[in-house]
Parts: sequence; structure tokens; C-alpha cells
Amino acid sequence: MKRFVRALFIGVTLGLLCPPSLPAEIFISNLGQAEGGGTAFNDTATRDATDFLTGPSATSIRGATLFMRNPDSIAHTFTLKLFTDNGSGTPGSLIGSFAPFTLPASPSYYSDCSTTSTGISLVANTAYWAVLQMNQNSVKNGAWWALTQTEATDAGSVFSTISTTGVKGSLNSGASWNDSGPPLNFQFSLEGVVVPEPATFVLTALGLLGILLVMHHQALSRSRLER
Repeated sequence: MKRFVRALFIGVTLGLLCPPSLPAEIFISNLGQAEGGGTAFNDTATRDATDFLTGPSATSIRGATLFMRNPDSIAHTFTLKLFTDNGSGTPGSLIGSFAPFTLPASPSYYSDCSTTSTGISLVANTAYWAVLQMNQNSVKNGAWWALTQTEATDAGSVFSTISTTGVKGSLNSGASWNDSGPPLNFQFSLEGVVVPEPATFVLTALGLLGILLVMHHQALSRSRLER
């Protein structure tokens, strides 16, 4: 009996602490939209930012892809970070960072650059900013993050762009921000998982409890038959 109680406790605890894994999905993407130029990174103080609005569920962002090119003579690493909106249409507080990614030197074309995170939590129906920085000063030419021609997103996007604000740029590491152009967006995508509601945890725990009770009942039945 003690073993059963212990197993029951472990099962319920695992059900509460380890919810079922969910497949990753793309929450927002405009990578399929027509490219409309871009803005350059020339040094480590440059920041470019594009905003978006989350959907009806809390999410955990695990990956991002950006459409970029690097005509410089050296490779550059970049770091993408997510910020809150400060309430007036510019980045506010840092909430999470992705792993640095490398863009090789001198490609004459744009290409997709991907990065990952351990999970950046976003709440539902809230504005956020994706902010990109270059980690080395340019030598000859700056690297570029592509812009879209419109504010449209690809089919299936759960998050949306925000038509009232355009992309932002900073030349002083984000201390102040300026409009980098018309109200368009940088080309990017974000993927991750929906954060299960607490009720999902409870249902998982109850399911494990039911399985354990059935196993216990079967074990008792076998024990009686063997006597």
C-alpha cells in the first residue's frame, strides 16, 4: 500500500510539473512577403526594431528567423531580443534574448538566418518589439535586415503587425529611437508553443491518477487470483 501511495504521489506531481509536450508552431511570419529594401547596421550601437501583437493565448517563443544579408568583408554575429512596448510605440523593457547567430561575409543576396531561445514568455493580446543588434563594427559595408513592402503577414500567422507604428532605429544602443521609414516591418518569423492553461495541468494529473488506480486494481485482482 505504501508503494502505491508513493507512486500515486509521484504520478500526480509529474502531471502538474511536466505538462504534455506540444508541437512548435509559427506564430507570426512575413518572410513570404515581397522584400522592400532594408536598413543597415554599421556598428555595435545600432539597433533596429519591429513590433507585433500577440494572439489570444499566452506563448513561449523558442525560435526566430530573419531575412538578412552581409556585404561586409567579415562575418558578423547578431543578437535578437524581445522587449515590451513602453506604451508610446517604442521598445520598453527587455524580456528575453535569443542565441547569437552568424551571418557570413559578403553574400550579395538576402538569406534566412535562424536562432533559438530556451523559451521567452509572452502574454496574450499584447504589443512587443523584436530588437536586433550587431556585435562587431563593420569594416567596409554594413549588414542589412530586409523590410517588407507592406504590413501584411503570411497565411496562418496568429500574431499580427501593428499598423499604427513603423519600424524603429537607434544609434545609441536603444537609449532613444527614431522612425526608420514608413510604417512597414522587418522580415522575420517567430515560433514556439502555446502555454497550456492551468486546467490542462489538472486534467493531465487526473489522467495519471486514473491510470494508477486502474493499475492498482489490476494488481489487486491478480494477487487474489494467485491465492
